[in-house]
Amino acid sequence: MADPLSPGLDEASQESTSRKRKRIPIACSACRARKSRCDGQRPKCSSCIEQSLDCIYASNTAPKDALVPKLYLDLVEARLASVETDIRRLKSQVSSTHASDQTGNRSLPPSQTDPSLFGGTGTPPFHDAISSERSPDATDGVGTVEFTNEETWAYFGPSSNIAFTRIIRRTLGHLLHKSQATMPIPLSRSSTQGNALPVSRPSSPQADLSVSWTANMVNATVLPDEPQATMLIKQFFSETGMLFPYINEVKFWDTYGTLTGPGRRTAGIRYSWLGLLNMMLAMAISTAIQEGVSMEDRYSQSEIYFKRAKTLCLDQMLTGASVEAVQVMLLMTQYLQGTHRSIKTWSIHGLAVRGALQLGLHSTQALQRFDPLERETRIRTWYGCVALDRTLSMTFGRPPSIPQNFIRTLLPCHHVIEHQSRQTIPWSPEEKSTLFYNATITLYSINAAVIQELYGNNIGDVNVFATADMASAVFHMEQQLFNWQSSLPSALQLVDAPDVLSAGGDTLGWKFRVILSLRYHNLRILAHRPILDRFLQRMDGTDQLAHEAATLSQIGHMSKTFCLSSAQAIIEITSVCMEKNGEVAMSGFLGAWWFTLYYTLNASLVIAAIMLTELDEYNSGVGARQSEAVDIDRLDTDLESALSIMSKLDTQNKILDKCVKFTATLRYLLQGLKKQGSCPRGGIDEGVNMGMSQEHGVGLNVNGDMVSSMLETLPHDFQFNEFGFGSEDMFKSPAFIDNFTRQGDLFW
Repeated sequence: MADPLSPGLDEASQESTSRKRKRIPIACSACRARKSRCDGQRPKCSSCIEQSLDCIYASNTAPKDALVPKLYLDLVEARLASVETDIRRLKSQVSSTHASDQTGNRSLPPSQTDPSLFGGTGTPPFHDAISSERSPDATDGVGTVEFTNEETWAYFGPSSNIAFTRIIRRTLGHLLHKSQATMPIPLSRSSTQGNALPVSRPSSPQADLSVSWTANMVNATVLPDEPQATMLIKQFFSETGMLFPYINEVKFWDTYGTLTGPGRRTAGIRYSWLGLLNMMLAMAISTAIQEGVSMEDRYSQSEIYFKRAKTLCLDQMLTGASVEAVQVMLLMTQYLQGTHRSIKTWSIHGLAVRGALQLGLHSTQALQRFDPLERETRIRTWYGCVALDRTLSMTFGRPPSIPQNFIRTLLPCHHVIEHQSRQTIPWSPEEKSTLFYNATITLYSINAAVIQELYGNNIGDVNVFATADMASAVFHMEQQLFNWQSSLPSALQLVDAPDVLSAGGDTLGWKFRVILSLRYHNLRILAHRPILDRFLQRMDGTDQLAHEAATLSQIGHMSKTFCLSSAQAIIEITSVCMEKNGEVAMSGFLGAWWFTLYYTLNASLVIAAIMLTELDEYNSGVGARQSEAVDIDRLDTDLESALSIMSKLDTQNKILDKCVKFTATLRYLLQGLKKQGSCPRGGIDEGVNMGMSQEHGVGLNVNGDMVSSMLETLPHDFQFNEFGFGSEDMFKSPAFIDNFTRQGDLFW
């Protein structure tokens, strides 16, 4: 029988439970002061309402469901960041960059007013803020994701060397197989893919993204020892800073003095300035070729500073822009030109151009609100963007990012009026640097006209110019080049090889003259190369109208002569500089090694193309008179000189090795065409196979002499194994010729 009191007990129990005080996260200040119960009602609790008191709740930024104090979480985050930093340092000990990063680096000295500075896990006390967003790791919400190497298709238009080598290879393949009617001509893979080229990229995201953003920022604020940094900065301003003078040296040293002089302080130092400093150090190391120091050794050091500059400034360029950040992007672009990272080069250049346009560096009206020194800095930075845009448009074969009609600001001026004292001060100690910069700017305006008129802005239009119209445009550009040369001041007159041999005195002046001469001849080649392309296309079986072929024969030889003259001038000047100034280019009159490589390679390709036209049987029937014939032996000697130059530019440089290998292979095949009398019977394939099968006879001797002669031009430490070949036997392989005409592009 049920207890009659049970329902009453249940009701009492429920009532007691309902009257139980509810826990609240925090009581109001009045209840805590009186030590009374607070129901936590907001904006006023019931107790404060009854007693007409001010009900104030203390702020609490911690989440309501937090199980530990927020201070403890902050300490855990700091300890985690410290552990990540230690792990990164341990990893660096087994990397190739450990020695250079540990022996020559130091943290900036502590300030009397701000002891935290660059060390530890705290945020460096710089003037401008930077985003604290962390990069995503290589996992998703399910589990670990393994990334494979990515491949993207990059466009290299008609002005690029890649497009030119495709024409040469296609023509060479046609000549090597034209006598074998039953054998199909091997189609180059590049010929079926137009102007697209596969470019491999590492897996995304990269492995170093596992390191936290905090650790990256701490490492990015580490600088080398003061004597080493000072030496590299001076080296930068004496080399790259002279050729591209858009960074004011006096102003930079003033800021640098706040870090190294008495009363060291960092309160006003910006991330963009620190990134600029790192890129100057990277450029100084990358361009300084020293005996016994390979390219890999320099790269392992310069890449440290490049990554630091990227960490400091890349996010800023994505969210905003400053003049210093644009200058950092310009130096990054110049630095990447000496690497094999074409995608990064083009992308970072695009950031620099967009940042310059965002700041109004192109606008004369926007520049008027700045003081004279700041205005001059912005003008020079803008023309730095223009100069690099013209260079990259030419080398990559892509449309220019800055149209020529956007360029309306005045040319840089050497003498600037100081804002406060109203006195005239020079931009730099060397006025010739400004004159050289202005001469480069005006020369690159002709470069833009060449790209627009003769290469269709590198758009890749299928419409073809008539040969007569193209010849007219070519000689119009020749006239512009002549006018530019006539307008040069006496201190910057162009030179040739005999002039360089007798050079003396003003080393910097001769350096400017030599580099201007190389740029002039390279642009002249670019202007006349479309005519040479027509000659090669006529040889490889491309259909041409009868009147087009006749016009090409009548007016094309003069253009080909101009092209050959400039190509030989580049090789002669560069060869003299290498011999005169020792085994390193930077100690003499030449600029960065990658520019010298580009000019020399471009000249060697032109000479090889002209050798093809002279060796072709069409020239004997349609070509010029015998008195105008080109000396084939002289052309072969020029190619040998070009190989010698490229092999001496640097040591253990993969970019150089690939260019040397390609040029040496090209010379070998051209020698084979010459020995076989343009291969009217059997082609060069038969000659090579005869050389392999006959123990006694002309075939073996000729082929052996060709191989020995070609190998003599290569550096003593040149390794064919890096390119998938074992030894000189690769030249005697039956499949070698077909592989060469089908292989991918070897360089930028």
